[in-house]
Amino acid sequence: MCIAAYNEERTIASLVRNLFRTGLTNVIVVDDGSRDSTALEARREGARVLCLRRNSGQWVALRNAFKLALDHGTDVIVTFDADGQHLPKTIPELVSPVLSETADIAIASRFMETRFNGKKIRKLGILALNTFMWLMTKHRFTDCTSGLTAVRASILMGVLPDLTEPQFGRLEFWMMTAKRFPRIVEVPIMVKPNRFSSKGQVRFALNLIRTVVKTRVRESNVPSLAFFFNITEQFFRHADSNHAGVESRG
Repeated sequence: MCIAAYNEERTIASLVRNLFRTGLTNVIVVDDGSRDSTALEARREGARVLCLRRNSGQWVALRNAFKLALDHGTDVIVTFDADGQHLPKTIPELVSPVLSETADIAIASRFMETRFNGKKIRKLGILALNTFMWLMTKHRFTDCTSGLTAVRASILMGVLPDLTEPQFGRLEFWMMTAKRFPRIVEVPIMVKPNRFSSKGQVRFALNLIRTVVKTRVRESNVPSLAFFFNITEQFFRHADSNHAGVESRG
């Protein structure tokens, strides 16, 4: 179990405790430069904790967790959000197709045969992204931004060196993974509303699209495109940094 956590002291202890209650024996939490006691709370509950010196991005933290899990010979690696929305009791059903070798990847879907009580604009945004990713990967996703997935270690080991996006890496992961033609299944789940979550939906969607474009540009090996995109990406990151600064002062 791999979890990237940033300032999640309110949820991380109960989350780790409930994950162990499902029968898991290895929970890895990478503290992404938190300013609170996230690492301490996770460690108290028995998680293996790695602390990054500064806030580097969710997917930097996850890549560190993946490396640690692979180094310890884990066969199936599960990603799990730290904000309390995912339910630990869903893990056995999620990993079952991978453990039984009927799938290489299992995605927990909020939209497959279940009701997700998110905002309409978010549902429409995810629907658009699902369609976009279908064109990119040829897989018909119902929830391509899901943070709860189970992946066979051999698949993850193969794509890990190609992952570079620090924060919005989920779509980059799918694009790189699609090259290996994995067997993907989706499992319907329920999630809990999260009153602490405050993602800017438009900014979030733009960053996901930026990630997809960046991945395509990198694969094209056209220097002029790469140069143009690098300038554009620096603008995006500068804007995100300023936005985060305003939020932290607010």
